[in-house]
Amino acid sequence: MTYLMSAGYLAGNPLALRSGHNASSRRSRRVERYIDHALWDHVLASVEQWPRLAERNEQHYERSRWLIRLLHHTALRVSEAANAKAADFHQRRGKWWLHVIGRGGAEGEVHVRDALITDFARYRAFHGLPPVPSANETGPAVMSIAGDDARYLTPAGIYLTVKEVFRRMADALAPRDPGGAVALRRASTHWLRHSAASHQADASQAQPTSRGSA
Repeated sequence: MTYLMSAGYLAGNPLALRSGHNASSRRSRRVERYIDHALWDHVLASVEQWPRLAERNEQHYERSRWLIRLLHHTALRVSEAANAKAADFHQRRGKWWLHVIGRGGAEGEVHVRDALITDFARYRAFHGLPPVPSANETGPAVMSIAGDDARYLTPAGIYLTVKEVFRRMADALAPRDPGGAVALRRASTHWLRHSAASHQADASQAQPTSRGSA
């Protein structure tokens, strides 16, 4: 029920009703935590416009670019992204997967499209690493602020990086879309989880169905 609500199929979760919360307030919260497709495209385009004259700027750009794509594509929680190892990306039967350890130590796998692997290879190449991690590699999927391939970016670092991406986009968007700017200033990593679920559901619905010949 929570997933269906996050994906936009339900206005509220009938299994989690609370006193003092009506359907209108639940629906309002659902909308507020969602970044629509057009606004998300603006976010991606905005990052590409960041100045990268100094090495530190370039490093911050590459980390931010990779991180928002990782979170949006996989719908990982902040803690899961912070703990993810590079070697958690692995290929099986021609497809890429990400091994995830969630809450309570529950393990699972997320299917990863080739586009994200290309982004991962770019991020690694910037830091002088092979495009594809080896199976026994112990380094992080998202490196520390200093770009140390042996140190993980903390959950707080991930949260603040994403907030900065949204803030920069909000500043640029404010003159022509004040409403979108307000939404982005409130957006957080949790919004990316909601948006990922909704965007993936929309993509699945948009895929044409195949028909067999008569």
